[in-house]
Formats: sequence, C-alpha cells, structure tokens
Amino acid sequence: HILPRFAGKIITSVKVAEIQFWFATLGLIGMVVFQPMVASGSGNSTTIALVGLSGLLQVLSSVLFLYNMGTTLFQKEEEPSGTE
Repeated sequence: HILPRFAGKIITSVKVAEIQFWFATLGLIGMVVFQPMVASGSGNSTTIALVGLSGLLQVLSSVLFLYNMGTTLFQKEEEPSGTE
C-alpha cells in the first residue's frame, strides 16, 4: 500500500486489495505453469482454457487495483464539523 501512504490516505478497501493480490498471484502461477505447455505444442484444449483463465485473473486483478487506487487517491477530504 505504498501509493496511499505517499499520498497520506488510508486505503479504501483492504478486502479488495486482498482479492486483487490473490487474483494476481493465481493468474501468474497459472501463466507460468500452463503457458509453456501451450507454447511447446503439448497443450490440449483444457490447458489452453487454463491459460485463458489465468489471463482473465490477471486482467481482473488489474481492474481491482485501478479501482482501489483510484477511489483511495481521489477520495474527498472530510471537512472538520463545526467550521464555517
């Protein structure tokens, strides 16, 4: 959570950050395991589908990251109550 710390903000959703982390991790593992099989020609339709699923997890991870960072960095500052 380095960007929010530099901006002096609290991350909007730790839960979304955790989901994003696991999507990125599983997507990367899937790509490392299954992509070489497909590239070498030894992959079947299941392996190709798993590469696609791994890529989808990577894309979803990126979308969740952008959403969480956007909502965190561009959140409105709360004004102290009672000041006019």
